[in-house]
Order: sequence, then C-alpha cells, then structure tokens
Amino acid sequence: PVAEAWIPQVERIVGAYRLLGVAGATVARLDIDEVTPGIAHATVTWSLHTASGDPVYDFTASYTLADLPEGTRIVVIAHDETPKLLAAVARAGGV
Repeated sequence: PVAEAWIPQVERIVGAYRLLGVAGATVARLDIDEVTPGIAHATVTWSLHTASGDPVYDFTASYTLADLPEGTRIVVIAHDETPKLLAAVARAGGV
C-alpha cells in the first residue's frame, strides 16, 4: 500500500509506546540468513526500554529483505509484538 495507509497503525504504536514510556530499543539478538542471492531473512529480538533504562518488553520480528532496483527493501514482516504490546498497555491502565 501507499505510505499514507500505514499512518494509523504507526500512530497507534507510537501512542502506546508513549503511554508505556518507551524511549528506545536495542537489538538483543540478530540472525541473518541468505535465502537466495538478493533475498535475505533477518530475525531480530528487540528490547524496548524507558529513558531510565528500565525494560518494557522484548519481542521478535522476522524480516524478509529483497534487493530491488530502488535498493534493499523489507518486503515481509512477521512479529510477536501485538500481544505483548496489548498486555503492557492493559497493565498500564491504557485499555
């Protein structure tokens, strides 16, 4: 879809991050495998944290990357963040 189609989803995630005090993320683990020349699969475990460094939660995301004429692009994303985000928001009293 066009970039504008992602705006509501991004705004919801950013709003939830604000509620939870998320100030940053670090890569806790990164695994990259070449599938074919020009296609790779990356699995990233992200650790979200507050400004004071307190952990918020970790989640894992799987990215399929492809070398396209306009450059390397993420063409598929799968992740386990949604239930973790919803649970954290509920604990924070946001839902």
